Amino acid sequence: PGGGWSAAGRGLDNGNSSSAAAVPYTPAGVWAEKNQQVKVKTPTTVNTNSTTTAVGDLHSSVPVSAPVCDEEMVDIGPNLTHRKFSRDLPGIMQRAAQANVTKMVITGCDWKGSIEGWKLAAKHPGVLYSTAGVHPHDSCRTNPEQLEKLQQLLLDNPTTVVAVGECGLDYRRDFSPRDVQRNVFQKQAEFAAAKGLPMFCHECQAHQDFVAILNQAGVSPSQVCVHCFTGTKDELQAYVDMGCYIGITGFISKLDRGRELREFVNMVPLDKLMIETDAPFMIPCKGSRNEPAYLPYVAHTLAKCYSTTIGQIAKATTTNAIKFFRLR
Repeated sequence: PGGGWSAAGRGLDNGNSSSAAAVPYTPAGVWAEKNQQVKVKTPTTVNTNSTTTAVGDLHSSVPVSAPVCDEEMVDIGPNLTHRKFSRDLPGIMQRAAQANVTKMVITGCDWKGSIEGWKLAAKHPGVLYSTAGVHPHDSCRTNPEQLEKLQQLLLDNPTTVVAVGECGLDYRRDFSPRDVQRNVFQKQAEFAAAKGLPMFCHECQAHQDFVAILNQAGVSPSQVCVHCFTGTKDELQAYVDMGCYIGITGFISKLDRGRELREFVNMVPLDKLMIETDAPFMIPCKGSRNEPAYLPYVAHTLAKCYSTTIGQIAKATTTNAIKFFRLR
């Protein structure tokens, strides 16, 4: 494991057909909601103290109130510049701190969002950090000059802007033409490879082309975090074998939609696992808006999947995030 990119990345899809045509895909998670009733066992009481073992049915419903975690946690993917946070950001940060979410890496998805994330992070050194990049959805609205400016932003602010991204490929929605997605992703991957920077990546139903571009760009798998993983068991095994980091969101805590992922997520070694909210999206509990204070729900669910404690999940993922993003 960790030896490099797999043979799946040897060729690119040069047409409009999904790379899924070459690799059998089983739509999972949010892309294949099952319309069936699920019988849920009554969960055993879970003691979330960091020194005890988390117990209970793997597919039991999430706790009504947020689990308590005594260990510090890092949210590697909140979208804090999203308009849904514009009115109460101080309160959101206060609640995050109360939940022991002590560091957050704000996601940048385009030129404007990356600049806003950097400015916000600069106001809260040691707590907030940011990424700079172009999401596949925004590839068609990005020009070479903006890409160059994003690269300069990364080079000029290494302690604040800590990764290239969010970047990658999305063949499910195709909000940008696939050739444009590939071109913009390739340029960002080549820059990350040349500068040895971590990459915060998005991949949806584009596994083969995603791997091929990273391989061709010369990116080390250890530089890559596959963010908000919701794919198949085979895809996860491939990323694990390559040596990528994996980001898990509140999707895994959703009773029906996260069921399949809960069955095999523990194939990710603990030293390659990271946690994130993807707030305001991927809410792990009842409500209309996710926020970093809900990160303990993710750690709680993972503790059950790994048959360990919420504290051990927090310790491992915090160590990994600090190492991967080089947080200071």
